[in-house]
This record gives sequence, C-alpha cells and structure tokens, in this order.
Amino acid sequence: MIKETNDKGDVLFPENCVQVTVVDERLERHNPSLEEMLVTSPGGARRSVKVISSNSTSAIATFQAVCQEVKNGALVLLDASSPSVGPLLRSFARANGLVVITLIDEALLLPVDTADERFIQIEPPGTAMLRIVADIVRFDNLTNVAILYDDSFNLHEVPRWLISGVLSHHLYQAIDRSTLARVLNDIKELEIENVFIVAASTNVDYVLGQANAPLHDAAINWFVVTKDAKMSCDGCVHNTRVVVAEADGSNEKRQVYVQFVQKEINSFFQSPDLKVDEVFAYDLMQIFDGRIPEANFTKITSCYGDNVISNETLLTSDTIIKNFKDVNHEGVYGPIVSVEGGLRQQVRMNIREVHYSKGTVSASSMLGVWTEKTGLNVTVSSLTAAKSQKSYKVVVIPSYEPFIYKDKVFDNGTQRYSYRGLCIDLFNEIASALNFKYELYESEDGYFGALNEDGTWNGAIKELIEKHADIAIGPLSVMSERENVVDFTVPYHEPVGLTILMKKQKFEYILHKFLKVLELNVWLVIVASFFLFSILMWLFDKFSPFSYQNNPDSSTGPEKRIFTFKEGIWFCMTSLTPQGGGEAPRAISGRLVAATWWLYGFLLIAFYTANLAATLTVTRLETPIESLDDLSKQQSVKYGPVNGTAALVYFTRMKQIEEDFYRIWKDMSLNDSLSPVARAKLAVWDYPVSEQFTKLMGRMHVPDTAQEALRMVKDGEFAFIDDASRNQYQVLTDCDVEVIGEEFSRKPFAFAVTQGSPLRAQISNVILELSNNRILEDLTNKWWDSNELHKDCPRIENESDGISIKNIGGVFLLIAIGTGLSLIAFVCEYYYYRVRPKKQERLYAMEGNTRLSRIETEISLDDISVQQQPSDRTPGKALADPPRKNPLENGRTHHELSPVTNGDKTANNGSYRRKSTSRGHSTSKAEHRNGSVSNGISNSAFIYDTPKSMAKKYTDLNKDSISERFPTMYKESMSERFPNLNKNGDVQAAFSEKL
Repeated sequence: MIKETNDKGDVLFPENCVQVTVVDERLERHNPSLEEMLVTSPGGARRSVKVISSNSTSAIATFQAVCQEVKNGALVLLDASSPSVGPLLRSFARANGLVVITLIDEALLLPVDTADERFIQIEPPGTAMLRIVADIVRFDNLTNVAILYDDSFNLHEVPRWLISGVLSHHLYQAIDRSTLARVLNDIKELEIENVFIVAASTNVDYVLGQANAPLHDAAINWFVVTKDAKMSCDGCVHNTRVVVAEADGSNEKRQVYVQFVQKEINSFFQSPDLKVDEVFAYDLMQIFDGRIPEANFTKITSCYGDNVISNETLLTSDTIIKNFKDVNHEGVYGPIVSVEGGLRQQVRMNIREVHYSKGTVSASSMLGVWTEKTGLNVTVSSLTAAKSQKSYKVVVIPSYEPFIYKDKVFDNGTQRYSYRGLCIDLFNEIASALNFKYELYESEDGYFGALNEDGTWNGAIKELIEKHADIAIGPLSVMSERENVVDFTVPYHEPVGLTILMKKQKFEYILHKFLKVLELNVWLVIVASFFLFSILMWLFDKFSPFSYQNNPDSSTGPEKRIFTFKEGIWFCMTSLTPQGGGEAPRAISGRLVAATWWLYGFLLIAFYTANLAATLTVTRLETPIESLDDLSKQQSVKYGPVNGTAALVYFTRMKQIEEDFYRIWKDMSLNDSLSPVARAKLAVWDYPVSEQFTKLMGRMHVPDTAQEALRMVKDGEFAFIDDASRNQYQVLTDCDVEVIGEEFSRKPFAFAVTQGSPLRAQISNVILELSNNRILEDLTNKWWDSNELHKDCPRIENESDGISIKNIGGVFLLIAIGTGLSLIAFVCEYYYYRVRPKKQERLYAMEGNTRLSRIETEISLDDISVQQQPSDRTPGKALADPPRKNPLENGRTHHELSPVTNGDKTANNGSYRRKSTSRGHSTSKAEHRNGSVSNGISNSAFIYDTPKSMAKKYTDLNKDSISERFPTMYKESMSERFPNLNKNGDVQAAFSEKL
C-alpha cells in the first residue's frame, strides 16, 4: 500500500489504488489531519489510498466518485461515511467483489452487511468511550440526566443507545449555539442535576461558559467526555467543578506518535493537540500495511451493469479477510484486537476532577480509571459533588386506609395530625434512598383530582398543576386524562378495579328453627290435644266393657294391650312416626278415638311439612344484588362513588360515551341525505347502544366523603362503589360488610409528580429496587395480612346452596336429648333392680346374727290367713284358713297376710303383704325395706314376690323346717333364705310354740 517518491521527493501516484476510503465531512471537520494519517506512512511514503469526502446529501456524487476509482482498480472499500451514503457504497462494493471495511457504529449496519463473507467491521473509538456514561450513571444511581452532544461522537445518528438499560429520566439535546440558552433554562426548570457534555473541547468550553452564570446556583454535576486531550473553560468565571473522562494511552506510544506527526505532517504539533480519531487512524493504517497486498486489482467497466469478477480478485479478497483474523496491535490509546470478525480498540480512560475559577484551572485531581472490561475503578465513593439535603412539599389524600391513616397528635397542648400507612412507609424508604426531606399536607378539598366541566382540576392533581406541591402520594389511579397534566411513577400496587361494598346479609341461625315453622299458640294446642287424646285412650279402655282390660278372655289375639295413661301417651306419640302406634284398642269406642288421632296427626304432619318447605324455599329464593346490572334494576338501595374519585370519573365518562353514541346513531337515522334503502336498513334497529350507565348516573347518590359513604353502608341503605382495595380493607376490618360483584375498570396505583420533574425517574428507580429486594412486598403484607385491625369474621353460609347445619342443628340436638334421657332411665333401672337389692342384702347380713330369734323378733305371726291353692292362685279370692291368735302377742301388733297388686294387674305367682298395726312402742330397730319388717311404732309389711326371692332374702333358714310350717308356695323361698337351719326338727319345735 506504500507509494514511492522520486528523487525530488514528489509522490508518484499510479493509475490504480489499493484502498478507497470514504470519510464523512463532519469527521474531517473535527479531525483536520485525518486524511494525512490515512495516506502517510511512518517512513513518509504515500499509501495507495484514495480519500473521498462525503456528506449526507451527496450519496449519488459519492457513489460516482467511488465507482470511478474502482474502474481504475481497487481491492478494499473503507467506509466511514454517514448512514445515508454508506448502504449504497457497501452494496456496490459487495457486487463487485471488493472487501468492505466499515468504521461506523454497529447500530447503523444492515443485516445484509454482516452476512457478507468479505466484510470487516471496525468499532470507532468514540463508541467505546461512550460506554463510560452508562457506567457513571449506574455507579452514582443518577436518575435525572441531560446529555448535550455534538457531531464529533456521531450521537446525532444513534442517540438513544447511550444509556439504554439504565432507568433514568434523561434528556438528549444537540448543542446548537442559537438555542443553548433555552436548553439551559429547561435544565434548570426540570431540576436536572447531572449534565453530560459529549462533544469536542471547543463546544465543551462554550457550554460551560454559557451555563456558568444561569446555572451557578443550581448545583449541577458536570461530566465531560471528549476525544480531545486539551480542554479549557475560559467562560467559567464562577467556581465550576467538572469530572472529565478522557482517553489515556501509553506514554511511549504517545511520544512515538507525536514525533511522527511533527516529522511528517505538522512540525508544530504538541501532545495537548492529540485527537482520538486521528490517533486511531494512525494505528489502523499500520494494521493495514502488510495485510492488504497490491495485486489483482478489481477493475470494472460499468457502475450500474454486471461486471465480471475474476477468480484472482476473489482469492485476493479472501486472503485479506484471512489476514485480519488474528490482529493484536498495541495502539496509542489501547490495544486493537480481532473480535468476532471485526476489530475493536480496548480504550483506557482517565477520570479527573477539575475545578475552574475565573477561566483557569484552580485544582485538579485524579479520581480513577475506566476500561470496558473492568468498568469504573475510582478512589471516591461518588463522582458527584456533596450537596445539601433537598426538601419537597408532598400532598396526601387522607383517610384512605390502609394506604394512609390520619391520626391526631397533641404536642405540648397543640393539636396536629400525623400520617401512617403503606404509602407513608414506602415514601419514607424513597426519601431515605434519595436523601431528601419532605413536608406533608392535605389537599384543600380532600379529593384525588378530577377534571371539571370547565377544564380545571381539583384535589391533589390541582396542587401539582399549580406547583403548590412537588409530589402527590396515595392510591392515585393512573388515568389517561391525569397523565396529560402530571407525570406518574412506576406503579407500586397491582391494578385495582372498582367493586361494590354493601352491608352483609344477616341470616337467622337458630337451633330450633324447625319449631319456628308454627307459632307458639299452635304448638300449645298440639301439645294439649296430645295429652287430651292420651287421656281419652286411657279412659275409654278402662271403662269400656269390650276392652282387653275388662274382658281379657274374650279374644285370642297375639297381643292383649291394656291402655293405661302411660300406654295412651306412648300410643299417641308413636302414631305420629313411621313406626306406628302398635296394637289398636279392642273396643270400637277406643278405635274411633285412635282413628281420629291418626287423621289429626296425618293432617298435622302435612301442614308442618308444607310450612317448613315453604320457609326454606323462600329463604333460598331471595336474590341479592350481585352486579351493576342488579343495582340499575332496583330502586330500594342507593348507590354511588365518592365525589372526586376515579370511580365517579369512570361513570361520568361512560355516560358521555353512551350519549355520543346515541347522538351519532340519531344523526344517521335522521339524515335526509340517506337513500330510502339505507334508511330502511337503519330502521331495523330500535336503539343499538345500551343506556346502562346513563340510568346508573340518573339514580346515583354521590357522597362527599368516604366516611359518609361507609356510614350509609352500615345502615343498610347504600351500595358503595369504590376502589377494590378500599372496599377490601373494609371487609378486612369490619365483619358487617361484604364486597359483591366482579372488579371492573382496573387501573394501577402510583405516585404523581409535576409534569417533567426528574423526581419521576428517581422515585421510579427506588420503587423498582424496593420491589426487587422484596421490601415493597413486606410493606404490603404488613398493612394488609398482618394489620392489627384485621378481624377473623365468621363464615356466612350461603342459604341458596342448601340448608346449613346451623339451621337444622336442633334436630341433632333432639337426638342428643332423647339419647341422654334414655341413658338416665337406664341408669335408674339398673340401680333400682340390680345395685339396690345387693346393698340391702349386705345390710341384712350385718344385722342377722341369730337365726330363729331374728325371725321371732322380725315376725310376729299374730294372725296368718293363707289360702293355698296349688293349681290356682288367682289373687282376689278369700283365704281358706281364718286368722289365728299368736301366743307371742303381747297386745302390741296384729298382722295379716294379704295379696299385693301391681297397678291394675295382679301377679299370677302370688305376692303377699303382711299388714301390721302398731299398738305400742319397741326399742328394737330392726328394719327391712322392700318386703322387710320394721319393729317400732310404724306399720310394717312383708312383700314376698316369689318363692325364689324369699329364699334369696332369708338365706339362714332351713328349707325343710320351713316346708313343714309354711305353705308349699313358700317352701323353696324360706329354705333358700335360711339355709343354716338344720333339718332335724328345730324349725318345727320353734314354730310349734308360736303357732
């Protein structure tokens, strides 16, 4: 690529050139020596390079110039042109077999460029240097950034990629000296605190000088990124702090470059005059030397036709591409290496802090270095200047739990209000992260903010528009009309819709609900009739001559039922059950009474069942309000949102839409210009648009405050339409209300700031960080799930799904009561017939120490009348033997043994009672209950149930002795009772005296 010179030093240009270089004129303007760097070799020889200057409006002229050079012969096209020129040139080079090397940003390339096998992309050094801007923004968490640039960094072509992926409120503005004053004023109004100047040193000097006076009190952090080694600030009269990021290279390589420029190009050149692009061109051409051969030039015959490309040309092009696969050149500002089919310089930059005062540098210090691989490596904790803590005025929407609570506080006798809640905790985290103070106050009307008919706003939105407040916090819904006048941060709460809050329906849960079917007087009549028929059954059976009781032998049926009063009660009770009453009375009169009771019971059960079913059905058929449609179809319950809320705005807008649709439809229907056929087609529609929201707004009641709305809800006279979050909180803390229906018109909650304020980006960044760190989630759980006012409300059964256990629990309670009574009866029976007799036997054994004397003491046989009939012992007949005088009688007691009956039925096996009349007092206290003897002044009686029971009671008597003196029916009983008596006549001798 090196051109030879003659003896006089003149450059000898051959007809053809190896490389055609197209350079954008803006790049040449900032780098006056760029062309010399491209064509001059370190030895002073001229390279086979043709440099063509272009601009964005000369695409065709540039193409023709390039085509002419290729006609003469060329191998490589080096493209450093503008985006409007480069695609045409690269397409032409590919079509004719040239190697295409680009020196432009990767974002400006097309897919067809990178797909070409004979393509090499070289990243400009300015692109690598711009990456330091994003690293500084991340390092100091800068959220409000302005970037002022000129065309030295090509940012006019790709301005948006600079800090992409970094959450910040950033402003891009090209440096134009005619509009710079306005731009600086905007920076001040928007309270932007961090300004990056990405420009040539001359423009940096001008911007700093112009901003020195108007932004002196704004505490701006100035950052400068420039390709020039020399920078000044002649207009910096006031003290100005600037953080400068500049390319830094090897001192040895820099010195070699300076010597080259001084010898071959400009003898007055010095180190401060270094420019990154010129230095990079110097390094790049050294890489090209030796890698691009001067042979097999591509020559064409036509710029627009098909040209034949020789195989030798293609082989040469492939060789060039192969030669660039392993580049590793140590450049002045860092090594240039091969990366993914291209070349990239690993730029190293110094970061310095420079203080200007009265146009000169008053202080300078090194802060650190930056490389693309390692990032920032600085010795300070922040690249920004220390500043005083700012203070903001914040407007709140009070009494919107759990987002904001309003509490009264007395401080030294002075009443003031304090605020707490989810929004307050979240905003405290934001203030701590951004290091600012704030003052809370309420909006005058307490509203969120709604657009009035005259175009004005109220509530917190009005405070922001009029700049009385810097920030508005609370559950502000993000709405399109609000976004036109204020800026919203990123949402801190998931989208929330509107729901309906109503008083919870009360269901009467009583265990004896099955008794409530009939009134009390009806139940009393039923109970009275029950006992009346029980008595009638008893009386008719007792006095009727045809009943089983009075005529037992007249029937041979399997069951002979005697109806006592107890049996009458049992019969009437069981007749009302599926079990039935059992055997009916025998007498016709009793059967008529039973039939009457059966018919009465049948009708009674039918009436009860019908009333119970009707009561339960009516309860289940009651349809509650469940949606907006239900609200619009009824008139008993008032409904509506609070004035000034997003809910009211929603209904107002929907009503307006319905009215607009109606007007459009009416205009179409009444349009005289329509043909009869078109009008006939429209006539099939009565009115195609629903008037739901128009009807709702017509009957809507709008309370002024949420407290008024909640009071009306608890009174049961109002359905409150509001944000689902507020309604859900009421359900969370009050068991008397419930949310009905589905959510509609869902919108997220966010904080609002004045339009264009940098606080939007700052606050949004902190909210996202809190969300990623799950701190926002913890705050939400604190004020929702773990709220101290949270109540565990009892579950309400849905009566429409069926009968709940609470309403029929009395039936199961009835079972429990019946089972309990049966257990009590069983215990009493067991005690009376099993446990009690055993206790009496033990007592008897303790008192019975003698055999016969005990009988003499307990039994004084004054007069015994016994009628012994072995074959017939029917009670009620006269005793055969007359009473006999007891020789032991001492004028005290007269005894008689008489039959004992059990109710109306006489025991067939004989049960006798000895009656006695006390005629004197006795000191003996022998006592025997339930068929025992009592000696004393009181009457006593013996009841002998059966012979077997007699033997069990008097176990100490001899069976043979008893059998000789007592009737046959008592032999077994006496012998079992007195088994210790002998059988040799002792009993006979003893009883002979008594008898």
